[in-house]
Amino acid sequence: MESAILIIIVWILSVCLHEFGHAVTAFAGGDTTVKERGYLTLNPVVYFNSATTLVLPLFFLLIGGIPLPGAAVYIKHSLLRSRLWISAVSFAGPFFSFLCLIAFLFIFEAFSSNSLVHSSFALLIFLQTYTLILNLIPLPPLDGWGIIEPWMPENIRIAALRNGNIGFVVLMGLMWLTPAGDFMGALVFTIMDMFEIPSDLIRSSFLNFKSYSMPIAALIIVTFIVKNIKSPAQKAPAGLDSDEKNKTQI
Repeated sequence: MESAILIIIVWILSVCLHEFGHAVTAFAGGDTTVKERGYLTLNPVVYFNSATTLVLPLFFLLIGGIPLPGAAVYIKHSLLRSRLWISAVSFAGPFFSFLCLIAFLFIFEAFSSNSLVHSSFALLIFLQTYTLILNLIPLPPLDGWGIIEPWMPENIRIAALRNGNIGFVVLMGLMWLTPAGDFMGALVFTIMDMFEIPSDLIRSSFLNFKSYSMPIAALIIVTFIVKNIKSPAQKAPAGLDSDEKNKTQI
């Protein structure tokens, strides 16, 4: 149980850092609304979103995955100074996730004699690597698409804005219903071999974490409900403006 608690706490922190990266870069680029909405913080409640915090974790649980929560931050692209800043905002999230990955690797090595920390961070490194690669795929609404989107023809950008959620559904279908998912898993395990992290350690930590999936899913639901009761001002807008994008970490 201690390992599951450690993993969920560290994961939420890494998600917050990812979203903070988007927000602080957007603020530097001219979007002051991120400060007005309270995004310049590491408070996880601020970033909770109905789709990434509640729906997706429960979906992952139902298909046998790990019900770890995601988050979201809303950016007004019309306030950013240039296309370069728009790309930088999308890049900032994965960059902060990469910094988290480096920190995880350091902790994994530094606490090799502590089985709890060692096994927990083995799984965290795997998950962080997997989501980092996934987020860099150039498909809307992922960050990989956000990086190149400002440089794409206008008709493509408009179509991506209108149908971004469809792209996410397509991606999930590819990951779980086609060999693409097996390829991603094999790729990440190859990277783990490069990091000298035993696959058996990752799998055992995964199975241990999975045994507490239901309590974790319940915690996600309760936290989301509390957030919506206590912080109504932080609720995501019902619909995005044409220039407002939802930056997420899954």
